[in-house]
Amino acid sequence: MLCCVPLSEIIVPRVESLLLKYEKSSVEISERFVNFLDNSQNSKGNFFCLCNSDSSAQKSSPEKNGACTDVAGLVFVSQAGLVLHVFEEIVMREQGTELQKALIPVLRTRQVYCISGEEQGSKIIESVVSVSHPELKQTDCREYRLMEYREEVSVDTGLVPEYKIIHCTSQDYGKLIDLQKEYDIVEVLPSCMDFNFQLCCGNLLRVLDLGRVYAIPAWSEVSSGTGKTLRVYDESKTYAAKAALSALSRNCIQIGGVFTQRCYRKKGCAASLTRWLARQALKTNKQAVLFVRKENIPAIHAYENAGFYFIKNYRISYYFKSDNHQSKG
Repeated sequence: MLCCVPLSEIIVPRVESLLLKYEKSSVEISERFVNFLDNSQNSKGNFFCLCNSDSSAQKSSPEKNGACTDVAGLVFVSQAGLVLHVFEEIVMREQGTELQKALIPVLRTRQVYCISGEEQGSKIIESVVSVSHPELKQTDCREYRLMEYREEVSVDTGLVPEYKIIHCTSQDYGKLIDLQKEYDIVEVLPSCMDFNFQLCCGNLLRVLDLGRVYAIPAWSEVSSGTGKTLRVYDESKTYAAKAALSALSRNCIQIGGVFTQRCYRKKGCAASLTRWLARQALKTNKQAVLFVRKENIPAIHAYENAGFYFIKNYRISYYFKSDNHQSKG
């Protein structure tokens, strides 16, 4: 039988094993888990463990007498209603109904505005939300391809140009904010919400303070005396493209926030940035992953040229009260 219980100290080693097993598709929840262990007061949410229990005593207290049942999943629910998850594949495949029943009591007492994670797990949680929160309406559902970088399949035939890449700091805020604003509107903002400039600024400053933003400076092309075209960068202007490390775990980095100014598109900026970040990650023995919308075929081809290949389907869905779409924004 499956049950869902709050994270306890004795379950931590088994949760760590689960996260390592599925780390490539759960980088964000893995980072939040590590931060929670370091300082639980700053977690801004709660962790719940999905456990296999063989008796009613274990169901009510799986850590009783120091004996922990098998951990088959982990769910994080933020104070704002973001739901992250990772489940054993066999549990989703063979115990989906039990999994839904175990999650209902947890989600019923918490607000939900976004579910993010591997596709099958997200669909299971969506079915739980439809029961536990009938007042909520699913307003957006986005499907992605989760891709992993492999150095041996990276293409070095000129399809991915080499650009100058800057490690940005808070001083670069002014040159990045327009890119960040357009990225939020195009790639992040649910259709039923209005753009929040203050929130956009705050998120950009946060990742800049963490040192996780990288960018390609704006450039112009000039002809040299030998007839070749030279690329002349101007770091005093806005950046042509940007990317960020959206999450870090023990063995992986997740690349996100990739966006290019319209006038610099179709020039290989995104592929160049992501491949460079992936290769930098390899130097620290970390594997790079990213997810891209399934319908964005040009971006998928660019990432494939850069050395990324498909590993799993990913899914993000958004919910709002049907009578007041802005209430949880």
